[in-house]
Amino acid sequence: ELQEAENLINSLLKPDPTKRLGASNNCTRVRKKVFNAEINKPSELRAHTFFKGLDMRHLTESEAPALPYNINIPQPTLDGADSDWMLQGDATELLEAAFCGENAESSGSQPQKSELVGEFDSYLKEGEKIILEGLVKKRAGVFDKNRHLILTSKPRLLYFSPSTLQLKGEIDITHKLMVVTKSRKKFEVVTDKRTYYFTDYLGSSERWKKTIEGLQTNALSSLELHE
Repeated sequence: ELQEAENLINSLLKPDPTKRLGASNNCTRVRKKVFNAEINKPSELRAHTFFKGLDMRHLTESEAPALPYNINIPQPTLDGADSDWMLQGDATELLEAAFCGENAESSGSQPQKSELVGEFDSYLKEGEKIILEGLVKKRAGVFDKNRHLILTSKPRLLYFSPSTLQLKGEIDITHKLMVVTKSRKKFEVVTDKRTYYFTDYLGSSERWKKTIEGLQTNALSSLELHE
């Protein structure tokens, strides 16, 4: 049973949501095509050997099995967690949809998932590719706004409204630009003219820094070769 439980958990925790057991077409991602709905259906999750013997059709009507021992469950508290505890780990499709919905309340509309696929490609120049992207908070004055941040091979940073996919700004990455990480989530992009303040929901500030600096090094090496 322990091996079956481990196998089930591993099947549900695959980094690519489209490959998780039972995902079917219930989970699509920005810039990815909808995959075959007839493959990896939810029924395959219910058929996992861990659930052998369970009557799924009448599960809600069945009596819960007795615990093998008495357990005292303490009253829930924050247990030292900060107010961002729900944002720890990988952002799920449900979480991203919630952020989009938050912004869509003011706009009165929200694009469907099918409208999101490949939408950013229209903002790319010829031969330009997306290197890194993610959902962030960007400080705008005294307020923070949700933005979809994209790093391209040009290199440059583009940030969009996650609900309308409207381009909100662009940051050219020159050799003078600096990236300063303030914490696991927070990082700053410092240019000659201003400083941009970002908070990455996945806690990947160091990844943004290393990737941007890597593109800067490549761009400088390419420039030296041409000289």
